[in-house]
Amino acid sequence: MSNGEFEVATADVKDAFLMVPQPEDEKVAIMCGGKSYKLMRCLPGQRTAANRWYVLFRDTAKEFGLVEDIMQPTLMKMDKLYLTLHVDDLLMVGRRALIDGFISFLESKGWKVGETFEYLKRKITRVDDGYIIRANEKHIEEIAAEADIFKKKRKTTPGSDLSRHDWGDALEGKELTAFRSVVGKMLYIANERPDAQHTIQVLASKMSSPVTKSWYDACHLASNLFNTMDYGIKIFDPKKGKSVLDMRSIEDVEEKPDHMLEIVTDADYAGNQETRKSTTSYQIYMDGNLIEAKVRGQRSIALSSGESEYVAMVSGSSKGMFLRHIWEFLCGDVPDTVCRTDSSAARGMVGRIGQGASH
Repeated sequence: MSNGEFEVATADVKDAFLMVPQPEDEKVAIMCGGKSYKLMRCLPGQRTAANRWYVLFRDTAKEFGLVEDIMQPTLMKMDKLYLTLHVDDLLMVGRRALIDGFISFLESKGWKVGETFEYLKRKITRVDDGYIIRANEKHIEEIAAEADIFKKKRKTTPGSDLSRHDWGDALEGKELTAFRSVVGKMLYIANERPDAQHTIQVLASKMSSPVTKSWYDACHLASNLFNTMDYGIKIFDPKKGKSVLDMRSIEDVEEKPDHMLEIVTDADYAGNQETRKSTTSYQIYMDGNLIEAKVRGQRSIALSSGESEYVAMVSGSSKGMFLRHIWEFLCGDVPDTVCRTDSSAARGMVGRIGQGASH
């Protein structure tokens, strides 16, 4: 997929672990037909295979001219070529000649590299003014089939009344297996569906001991996901310094000197009526584009709404600082960074200086 000077490409290395020589200091053998055979290559499932595969890929990439990031070693770059590695899957952004050159270089080492149209089962679609990232339809169809939602009324919202106490008997047998399978697949697609993340987080917290209401909530979300299968995250061609609060069309926005990284945080204070624990939510934007969204439960019990909002700010800001480092590594400049919250109490805690800042 092309976007002017740069293209986006995905690829995977076939039989990646079999490309890795077995280390001399490890004696690995298998028995077959009464005979013992020494393994000369690493196998999937071998304890050290994943690490040795990464080391081999890193050294090969360095030979081509790529350098790795010190904080995120699977992220690499060189002039006009950027890539990230997830086991044997590659996502590359850069000039077509460099992408083709790197793939050819890997193939010259005897590796089998095939270009794909997905990355980690996510669909990336090029549109006129950007890209759309969607969850894989196969996962959503499997969720809908396991939840058996086709004869039920369509749901227009991701969640039912999640704040109510659980009701019903504990799930057993096939229902228990189906619930855990459905929620596991929902967790896999959660990054592409920020609108459903809160419901998925609540369902995931019920995995150990779900009841009838848990299954009802899972079926409710399954219906909504199936009926909104075409939903995705739009990454538009950015204007430097655009804020997510700026609702004007991209053509009307004035470009600013620096990029803008915005961290928007919120908390649901004591949202879990059984444990009284709060829930953290944050979304991170770069020049108005959503690049990270997360909902997670807080581990400690906040004693005030301000404290729960403060915990959410810390969680979002820590991830924002990491992404700011990634941006600096890739682009060479540091974006303006802003953390936004609707809690004046949390802003007051953050603004305290000195020994009186008890939080």
